[in-house]
Amino acid sequence: MLPELDLDIDFDLIVGVQLSGMAVDIDGAPLPLIALIGRNVLERCVFVYDGPGAAFTLAA
Repeated sequence: MLPELDLDIDFDLIVGVQLSGMAVDIDGAPLPLIALIGRNVLERCVFVYDGPGAAFTLAA
């Protein structure tokens, strides 16, 4: 359950991915990768990414 978004997600169906040590290169600076958002979450939400503002919104 993700109470912030009022989403009930069956985490038993999620395949684990080891993200520790992974990074994304942003303007020459590696930033740690902390999460992957799958289609099972995105199909229930509106995801807005503001690239120039380096911000995102995830709403149910």
